[in-house]
Amino acid sequence: MIQVVDVHKSFGKLEVLKGINFSVNENEVVCILGASGSGKSTMLRCMNHLERITSGEIYIDGELADKRENDKDMIKISPEHAQELCMELGMVFQRFNLFPHLTALENVMKAPMLVKKVDEATALKDAEELLKSVGLYDKKDEYPSRLSGGQQQRVAIARALAMKPKIMLFDEPTSALDPELVGEVLEVMKDLAKKGMTMIVVTHEVGFAKEVGDRVIFMDGGVICEEGTPEDVIDHPKEERTKAFFSKIL
Repeated sequence: MIQVVDVHKSFGKLEVLKGINFSVNENEVVCILGASGSGKSTMLRCMNHLERITSGEIYIDGELADKRENDKDMIKISPEHAQELCMELGMVFQRFNLFPHLTALENVMKAPMLVKKVDEATALKDAEELLKSVGLYDKKDEYPSRLSGGQQQRVAIARALAMKPKIMLFDEPTSALDPELVGEVLEVMKDLAKKGMTMIVVTHEVGFAKEVGDRVIFMDGGVICEEGTPEDVIDHPKEERTKAFFSKIL
């Protein structure tokens, strides 16, 4: 579903990604762990074209979505086609990024109507079903300011799902939440995994990675240090950097 080939990303002289290679299969849940500043979120943003890679290749659902060398496009990919491929990806951010002037229901309806030209009646029906699926149908007419952080993040997940993506990207979706609200968001994500959604999850929630992840990637300093099953990487890490990280947090 996604293939990342020798991807580098620099911001000026700062190289954040230093040759990343990995792939994600259909229905797989891949959790990316690592200390802050290791390049995890940058990698997600590159997949979704929120950042352009400096060099390397990214494939989405078997099609080339980005290919560059030294900040120059190697093969011309039309912006329209790249955008079309990126619509296969749903993204949930650390901060919920909801439209404050729209209700929960309107937030979920907005993108399908605007981007996919879905008619209002269909968008309404789909949005109501999605809010039910995240346990927030009773809050459909509330504005974000009247919702808790956990509720706002669940609306954000429903909003991403409204575009009917094939792959969901989560960028530390619980890091901005009070501890007592984390569980309600993780439950929605677990339910998505059970339904077979392909997911890439950047997270500090090691318990979630062990329970739900098919594979865990540990990043440090812009490279992938270790990759394998949750048991292999979290419980029996081989690399010293991985061992040091988990010894501090477990």
